[in-house]
Amino acid sequence: MISRKRILGFAIGKMLRQDGWAEKYNSKNQFNVNQYDYSTCKEYVNVLKEKWQEYEDPEYELEDYVNVSNY
Repeated sequence: MISRKRILGFAIGKMLRQDGWAEKYNSKNQFNVNQYDYSTCKEYVNVLKEKWQEYEDPEYELEDYVNVSNY
């Protein structure tokens, strides 16, 4: 049986990893993306890329010239 302390430790560890994603990829909180809404760093970064695309090129005029994956 898993103890409460172990479950709590797991949850805190997960939140600390998610905080690390936010610090690394969105340290200035430029985009309103909650890191706790995503299970993986890859999902979180993909949403940040989409938000960046919307911010920099809302009409998607540069989509053929700029690959969001590079930023």
